[in-house]
Amino acid sequence: MATRGASPSYQNAPTEAEWSFHQDDIIQYFEKMKLSEVRKVMERDYGFVASKRMYETRLKAWGVRKNTSAIEKKNLLSRIIVQCANNQSRKITEIEILPTDLHKLERYVNKDSTKQYPEVPHNNCHIVFDARYPGQRSPAHVRVKIAISRNHTSGRPKMRMKILSRQPDQPTSPGNGSFDYDISPSFLAESDVDTTNPPCSKVVPEDTTWNDQIHYYWIYETSLPLDSLPICSDEFSFALILQSVKSHLKSQFSRQATDSIEYRDGAFDLTAAAFWRDIKYAISLLKRQSLKAWETLREAGKKVDLTISPEPRCFMGELFATTSPVNTKVCPGLRTVLLQLLWKESYKKLGVQHPFSIVCFELQKGDTHRGQSEQAIKLVRDLFAQHLDPLHPETLRWKRAEITLLRRDGELDSARRLCLQLLDETRSNPNTCTKQSRIVLNELIKMYMDAKEYDLAARCCIEGIGDAVKELGVNFPDDCAVRMMEDMADIAGLRGDTGGQVFWLHQAKLGSQKTRSRSFTTGFIDESLQQLQPTSPAQLQTRGAPV
Repeated sequence: MATRGASPSYQNAPTEAEWSFHQDDIIQYFEKMKLSEVRKVMERDYGFVASKRMYETRLKAWGVRKNTSAIEKKNLLSRIIVQCANNQSRKITEIEILPTDLHKLERYVNKDSTKQYPEVPHNNCHIVFDARYPGQRSPAHVRVKIAISRNHTSGRPKMRMKILSRQPDQPTSPGNGSFDYDISPSFLAESDVDTTNPPCSKVVPEDTTWNDQIHYYWIYETSLPLDSLPICSDEFSFALILQSVKSHLKSQFSRQATDSIEYRDGAFDLTAAAFWRDIKYAISLLKRQSLKAWETLREAGKKVDLTISPEPRCFMGELFATTSPVNTKVCPGLRTVLLQLLWKESYKKLGVQHPFSIVCFELQKGDTHRGQSEQAIKLVRDLFAQHLDPLHPETLRWKRAEITLLRRDGELDSARRLCLQLLDETRSNPNTCTKQSRIVLNELIKMYMDAKEYDLAARCCIEGIGDAVKELGVNFPDDCAVRMMEDMADIAGLRGDTGGQVFWLHQAKLGSQKTRSRSFTTGFIDESLQQLQPTSPAQLQTRGAPV
């Protein structure tokens, strides 16, 4: 009797460390090959054996996928149209897009179906842009043309997209042959809003820079309502804001016993924490002028409806710390749009008289300098200290928020004095965990870097990393230690030590992959490593390493 051939055995499944070691190679091959081909290459060239299901599970955990949803394609098309419309120089716009995404977008646009295209104001127009592939230094690779027309019967827009050959000698000005440019930002407005004067134009002038126009993409791609707020003519009332904050927090503390609440590093509500984390990440991307800021803001916009609830007590503090004029000065328009979005959600869910609604509404009429944000943060800090403990993680959080506000506004002496005082308090208190001291130390490091005192900053980094090694042991590093590794890389870069910068970037990348709590850090590190010249292994081992 014939027997079936034995199927391959996967009893010796790859360990977590092996998956992490080969992660970059697997993702790189998966972007270009089928999964079956990836398995063969990894088994042949790396001796890495795993089943198809193992690969699928791991790729899903990494957030890697090839298929693009219709919503993502529509959002990509929307972003391209907006970016071309906002090109005030009326030259051919360069769009950074992956080749695979470009061809997927072409199939999506040219496929006849009942799908909804982005709304456009004109019946007939052409949009021309140069597709620039990420990671390439040449200005453009292919020229793309999108023809937009409107069906006279249904009134629905009709689009056709064509990828043309690049012609370097061809002038980039509009009106040359079939390359014309006839579209305005007015399509950002919804159908029930006056398109002649969209609210976006009230927020950001036409001559603003790229950073100030970023909220266009966020609003449009998240399909947020664009009707302007009914701002009354009354003057800005900061006293009303403080009264609302105080009454809300006191009612929350009295409603529920504080000892029955589980605190995790000061985060009262995971959903709200995720929203504010995305906003902070987007602001940091803005400061680096990274295109990923748009995608991050879009993801944050999807979470705002889950963020607004009567319970999260961290809302008020985040509102003043994250959306302060000092923190958002890189893009003032973002602060206006964010407050508008939060006001609408709180008004819809909690009512117009809720403290959240009142504060968001009033902040749009004033609070253009640091003093008011600083006073509100101090109020939140004092209330937490009164009802919890002066050295509770949440209280320490808002003490650090005050220090950060001073540092970002250039008040380094005052910020350093408060930071050193807080560092002594956390280290001398036996009930305070070492991580809280290292978080404060990390803030002190940033002050030394802003003051260009790189030797002191490097000493603090080495001290903090050493403390983390002693405290965590095999669990080293944590997210705080990873931040210090990034700071060491920045210090090495400022000193011109490329080898040390690469060394610490690799250490930070390994730590970021291990902690998984700051996965967005890996993107920053990869971008930095790509910009640096390759260094020899000997340099990585000898230069920049701590003694």
